[in-house]
Amino acid sequence: MKKSILPVLVMFVFFTCQEKDVAMKSTREDASQVVKKEVLKFSDILGDTLRYKVGEPVFDIVISSDTTLYWKSLNPKFGTEAHEKIVVIPISEHENMVSYVENEGGGPGVRWYNNFERGITTVTVFVGKGMMTFSGTVKRKHKKN
Repeated sequence: MKKSILPVLVMFVFFTCQEKDVAMKSTREDASQVVKKEVLKFSDILGDTLRYKVGEPVFDIVISSDTTLYWKSLNPKFGTEAHEKIVVIPISEHENMVSYVENEGGGPGVRWYNNFERGITTVTVFVGKGMMTFSGTVKRKHKKN
């Protein structure tokens, strides 16, 4: 009887150790994936296409320099497309605010807060004395060539 318990105990310990090794390997792989997450800086996104989803409005935006951007709406209810002259206000390495007035001064004022590290954005649109705010996500859609 004692001889049959020993091989069973050895097999149990062996398989338990293998399960822990697999679990530890899986945890290390998950941690390495977190480390590999791309964190964008403003300088990294110049010329890239960014996808902004702020509720129902969805925009593709290309910031071509620190003074110009191109936007295209994926929902015609929120406009079609335009080139805008912008002002970029850096907040930190991964955060900024982009401001412009649509139609070269004749349209609503727009301000985008971007946190590229967290992938979030807040858009405020000023129309007359009114204001609308939308929150959502910002992600790189296409990297510049």
